[in-house]
Amino acid sequence: THTLLLTNTGNITDNYLVQVDGTWPVEISVVPQSAYQGGSVNLDRGRSAVISAAVSIPQVSALGASDDASLSVTSSGDPTIVETATLRTAVVIHHVHLPLIPAQ
Repeated sequence: THTLLLTNTGNITDNYLVQVDGTWPVEISVVPQSAYQGGSVNLDRGRSAVISAAVSIPQVSALGASDDASLSVTSSGDPTIVETATLRTAVVIHHVHLPLIPAQ
């Protein structure tokens, strides 16, 4: 899961269109949830929202496989204002060492 902070630095309430383009599926959620409807985030001036992008790694993915998804946010008040973030997700293995301790 990738976490980003979206802040309305303008002087009026604005609606921001959130779009994701990548090979692997991405599910977007926003806190506060009430700000997120139909792929857009509505923010009063000076307010922020946390965008979480949960990437689903396909089960058949090999170790080392990766995907770069592009998440863009566009202001509906001024569509020339666009911010983009690259979300890199990779398949890695984490080893967990659990020592065995003899029972006494």
